Amino acid sequence: MRTPFGQLADICRMIKIEHSVFALPYAWAGAFLAARGLPPWKELLLLTLGMVAVRSFAMAFNRLVDLPFDRANPRTQGRPLVTGAVSTRQTWAFCALTALIFVATCAGMNTLCLQLAVPALLFAAIYSLLKRVSHFCHFWLGATLGLAPLAGWLSVDPTG
Repeated sequence: MRTPFGQLADICRMIKIEHSVFALPYAWAGAFLAARGLPPWKELLLLTLGMVAVRSFAMAFNRLVDLPFDRANPRTQGRPLVTGAVSTRQTWAFCALTALIFVATCAGMNTLCLQLAVPALLFAAIYSLLKRVSHFCHFWLGATLGLAPLAGWLSVDPTG
């Protein structure tokens, strides 16, 4: 399917959509714990969309930052951004759209989630830059994933 951001399959390959599924159970666990059972459907849906959006934003941003290195690395020369299947312009637009979706889902959850939306986007993006200067980046990436249960909790109970 063709989108303004390129072929849907190429976009999904670029952001490794299957990895977004990896973080969801952690966020859902936080939501289930905060709700002491099944969270309200609205919060669960917004949490799911928000998690996929922030993860997609982070991966697309990472691909943009890594583009010069990916072009030179035989292992990554087949990536959609390197081959031109998805352009840098489309990828920047995709980053903007997924960031907006993330902020909108946070706004739909509650005020605290909205207030934390931009810091969360920055936190997710920093890994892409940090890995160029420090091995600490792996701890940062782990901390980013470790925030998923807290995000899930706050989506259901921002006071708790």
